[in-house]
Formats: sequence, C-alpha cells, structure tokens
Amino acid sequence: EGLLWLVTGHELHLLDDDLRRDAAAIVRYAERTGTDVFDVTPGQTERLVEEGLLDRCPPVLLMLGGEAVGQSLWATLTAAPDTAAFNIYGPTECTVDALYQPLSGDPRPLVGRPLHNLRAHVLDAGLRPVPPGVPGELYLAGAGLARGYLGRS
Repeated sequence: EGLLWLVTGHELHLLDDDLRRDAAAIVRYAERTGTDVFDVTPGQTERLVEEGLLDRCPPVLLMLGGEAVGQSLWATLTAAPDTAAFNIYGPTECTVDALYQPLSGDPRPLVGRPLHNLRAHVLDAGLRPVPPGVPGELYLAGAGLARGYLGRS
C-alpha cells in the first residue's frame, strides 16, 4: 500500500520504535511534517486522538486495521470534520486487505464490503449462509487468497 501512496506523489514516513510508542510525539511529528494520512491500528488511533490529532492535523485520512474498531472510536471519527476514515479488514490468508468500510453513514462499526476480485460470505457452523444481521463466521473467496498452508491444501 505504501508504494501506491508514493506513486501518487505522497511521502512515506516510517517511524522508529521510540517515536511510534509515543502518541504525543507522533502528533507533534505530524504537525511538523504535514503528515495527513495514517495507516494505523484503532488502539493507536485512540491514543492519537487523545493527544489532539484531529484538532491539530486536519485534514486527516485514517486507514484503520489490525484489530476491531470500537463503538466509541467509530462515533468519534464519524463526527470529526475534515477527517476521512476507513475500517480495513484483512486476515493473513488474504495477504493484506479483504474488506473496507468508510466510517460514515452508519452509527455502528462495520467491516464493510469486499475489495475487487474478492467475495465475502457469512456462514453458520454447517457452512450455510446466514440471513443478514445473524452472527456467523466470515469466509472469503477470490483471487487475493493464499492457496493454502505448507503441507495443507
């Protein structure tokens, strides 16, 4: 993903361990450098928001992944002016990303729709599709999936 940002004229900033562990320092760094796109976990985003990211560095684009987005953060980001955020989900088997959802238009956290060339199915324990709104297990299909694990088809 970082390469795509570079192709479109952005800079890629990789933060060292000391800086990435200090949310206040990241916000100061973003202010100083004009950083306006963050590919970050929801947990780290909560700390950045507490340190004033949304007030001090707009407009901001947040690509959230690596863990679930909680209700409180979802509400905060959907209400933030000049901020665009996407919930991005991608299990290891899908290499990087599989589903995406803009954080707008719905008051509850959603994982969203599949990316191009992928399909998402929510199935029950018997591998049958469940009706909309019924909990189940997420199964992915399509071109972006791994072919299997070593020694397993």
